[in-house]
Amino acid sequence: MSSAEMATELRFEPPGTGSWELDPVHFRRPATRYWAETHPEAFKRGVSDFTRFYGMLLGTLEMAYVNGFAYKTARPVAEAEESRGSSRSGASQRVRRSSSRARAPRPSS
Repeated sequence: MSSAEMATELRFEPPGTGSWELDPVHFRRPATRYWAETHPEAFKRGVSDFTRFYGMLLGTLEMAYVNGFAYKTARPVAEAEESRGSSRSGASQRVRRSSSRARAPRPSS
């Protein structure tokens, strides 16, 4: 089989449901098979932990690889998680209070 025949056999099917975007910024070339197999689940778990910790309305980002090319999609937070609230809500309020105090003008002497 020639390389021209192999090139015509490559199929770029969507990696999943919803809208997927090619990620040429972080992956200018096709990723290795090892990276494409190990990265998506760890990335999804890490972003999910991060967004939950900070109480973001983004559930997670997902990565998928089609013929080595990286695609990404954003997933919203699940309704059940949204109603529970953030694990950082108290911390977020403290940060807002401290930042507003930092911006308050100081009395002149």
